[in-house]
Amino acid sequence: MAQFVPAPAAVDGAGILPPPAGDPGLLAYRYPLRVAFVRHLKQMFSDLNNFGVFLTVFPQAIVIGYIASRSNDAALVTYITIGMCLLAAWTAGVFYMGWSLSDEIFAGTLDFMLTARTPLMVVLFGKALALELIGLAGGLVASGMVLAFSGFHLTVANVPALLLAGVVSLFALVAASFAFAPLSVLAGARGGFFSAIMTGGVVFSGFVYPATVLPGWMQVIAWPLPTARAMAAIHGAIDGAPFLNIALDLLFSLLLSGVFLWFTAWLFQKVEYRVRVTGALRGG
Repeated sequence: MAQFVPAPAAVDGAGILPPPAGDPGLLAYRYPLRVAFVRHLKQMFSDLNNFGVFLTVFPQAIVIGYIASRSNDAALVTYITIGMCLLAAWTAGVFYMGWSLSDEIFAGTLDFMLTARTPLMVVLFGKALALELIGLAGGLVASGMVLAFSGFHLTVANVPALLLAGVVSLFALVAASFAFAPLSVLAGARGGFFSAIMTGGVVFSGFVYPATVLPGWMQVIAWPLPTARAMAAIHGAIDGAPFLNIALDLLFSLLLSGVFLWFTAWLFQKVEYRVRVTGALRGG
C-alpha cells in the first residue's frame, strides 16, 4: 500500500514544514513558526467577525477610564491605560487560543500537523503570536478610550523600566493564554468555559489594579501568575520604585512564564497521546 504524503502546498500552508537539517535547538523551527504566524494573521484579517471579542472590552475601558479620571491621579490613569491594552490582548488570546486546537480538529487539519516533523506546539505557538498581535491592536483602541475619558493625564517615573516591563508583559500574556489551547481539548471545554477564565484574568492578573490591593488570600492566587508580576513591575516603573524591585518582579514573571510554557508543552504531549494512541479527542 502506498504511503500517504501530504501535499507540499497543504503542509506549507499549515506552517508545519520539517525543520532544516543541521540547525539545532529551537532555531530549527523559526521557519515553520514564521509561516504559521503569517498564515493565521492573514486568516484573522480575512473575516471581520473575528474582531467581535474586542467589543466586550470597550465598555469596560469607557467606564474604568471615566472612574480613573475622577481621581485626578495621573499615575493611576497611566496604569489603567496600559492595563486595558493588555486586558484586551488577554481577552482575545484566551478566547481565540482556547478554541484554536479544537478548530484544527473540527477542520480536519490536525491530521496534517501530526504527520509533520514539526511539533504541534510550535505551529500553535505561531498562531498564538498572531492572535496576541491582533489583540494588541484592539488593546490600543481600548487604551485610547481610557485616555479620551480621563483627559490624557499620564506620568511615568522610569521610562526605560516601563518599556522593559512592557516587553516582559507581552511575553507573559502569550505564555499564560497559550496553555488554554491544549487544556480546552483535554477538559472538553464548552462555551462558558472561557468566560470564567477571562473574568479571572480581570480579577487576578493585575491589568486593572495591582495585585497588592487584593486581600491576602486572593494574592496567593494572583502572584503565581506571570502577568501579575509583570504588572507589578509596570506599577513600579510608573511610581518610581527602586529598579531592583522592578527587576525582581520581571525576573519572577519570566520564570513563571517559563513554567507556564513547560506546562503547556506537557499538555500538548497529552493531546498528541490521546489522538495517536487512544483516538479520543475530548473528555476525561
